[in-house]
Amino acid sequence: MNTENLPIYLADHSAMMTLELELVGRSLKSNQTSSDDFVRDFGEFLPKLADDIKNQQAVISSLLDEVGSGTNPIKELGAWLFEKVGGIKADARFPGYEDLNRLNALERLILGAKSRSAMWTALTAGEHGQQLNATQHRDKTEQHLNQLRELHETAAAKAFGSDSEDCSTPSGCCGSQSTKLSANPSTSTAGD
Repeated sequence: MNTENLPIYLADHSAMMTLELELVGRSLKSNQTSSDDFVRDFGEFLPKLADDIKNQQAVISSLLDEVGSGTNPIKELGAWLFEKVGGIKADARFPGYEDLNRLNALERLILGAKSRSAMWTALTAGEHGQQLNATQHRDKTEQHLNQLRELHETAAAKAFGSDSEDCSTPSGCCGSQSTKLSANPSTSTAGD
């Protein structure tokens, strides 16, 4: 294994996990209490996601220590600041603003989960893969990714669906239309 590349790679991913954790924390604050079933489900999922990201970050941190490196404080701070700055928005409180924020947060969380899954897949190729339970972590991350995609579908329906529709489930708000479109992709044209 190329020991020069591994610490850089792991430090980059650790910083990305820091960014994910900051996003989860911010999302949790705005999705803790709601009478909306979807918002409540999202709020209940976030602590589980955070726990798994923290666990995976601890595994990466211990491997960094083992290879004689450590997390890169500059990268960690940069990721933390990036998420803090990303959370600052103009006070544009209009109907649906929270729905749009939730959709954007889910898209960033999906990107983070995809990155973690790719990292664990890459680590299975190295000598530390089995020791790290890389396959197990990848599988758990893929479960998160599937849950995030389901939440994203509902969030998109809530953000862009009609106010008169029931958006508590994907099939209740634009879901039937998107299912119809995705069931037969060959009928879609570039001009649609």
